[in-house]
Amino acid sequence: MSVQVTVIVIICFFLLIKPFRYLLNLFLNENESSLYKLAHLIGLTVLSIFLLVVMNDLTPEPTNLYQSDKASLFLVGPLLMILTLYVTCLFLYLKNVVHYIQKFKTLIIVAQILLATVSIVKMGSNSSLLFKRLGGGPESPGSIIYEMPWINPYTTGLVFNGYLLVFLTSITFFCAYMLNSKKSIK
Repeated sequence: MSVQVTVIVIICFFLLIKPFRYLLNLFLNENESSLYKLAHLIGLTVLSIFLLVVMNDLTPEPTNLYQSDKASLFLVGPLLMILTLYVTCLFLYLKNVVHYIQKFKTLIIVAQILLATVSIVKMGSNSSLLFKRLGGGPESPGSIIYEMPWINPYTTGLVFNGYLLVFLTSITFFCAYMLNSKKSIK
């Protein structure tokens, strides 16, 4: 990665420390209202979706060989941080409210496994189409991205997309549900 990308990531890290602490304390505090936590969780979801859309818009098309737009790389660090915070807050929220939907146990487990599987399949099919358009992966000599790292301006939209958000959400929901189910058995 270039120096500019590293500097942006470090700046974002220091700018996001205070909001991270605030949100984690909020979701760990059992005295706070579930509705208040839900509002913050919806805000994190909207922010995650917004960053994913912006990243996909900034990802250059493989047909434009001379476009050296690295703007999407600047969002990788902040997006990873926001997604980590989103998944953590979602887990903390769900583990406290998932017991309300115990009667739909089988449906929830099947739906979460199905969502995770579909998102992985779609990410796989999208990656094969993209690498076909690029002429191969970074190890292929005839590829547009030959000798580039796997996360490069052409592949950021492939790695960070809506399917990743669906996958992370479904896995987090599944884990929170299974953790809560094990607690209720004991």
